[in-house]
Amino acid sequence: MYTKEKINELMEKAQVMKKEMEKIQKDIKMTKIKGESGAGLVTIFMNGNYNCRKTKINDEIWNEKNKILIQDLITSAINNAVNKITELQKKKIILKTPFHNE
Repeated sequence: MYTKEKINELMEKAQVMKKEMEKIQKDIKMTKIKGESGAGLVTIFMNGNYNCRKTKINDEIWNEKNKILIQDLITSAINNAVNKITELQKKKIILKTPFHNE
């Protein structure tokens, strides 16, 4: 059975964990992620909010004949950046949970 002291202790721990999670989320939002495709022919820069901040396309492929290739590479670079953000979130959040060693 839980005593009042034990419940208060759990509530305090929950508040600490909440603050830590808020800090992690803020840190992730501020993180800059680079997604690439085509061995760097297309590079996408995103923040942790999944907002695309910049796109770079290498001059080697920039011409009308490569339009479909460029579109595919942009899509792939965006997906690469999104996957990196997702992995970063998982790593940072899992490391802060009390159960990550179980």
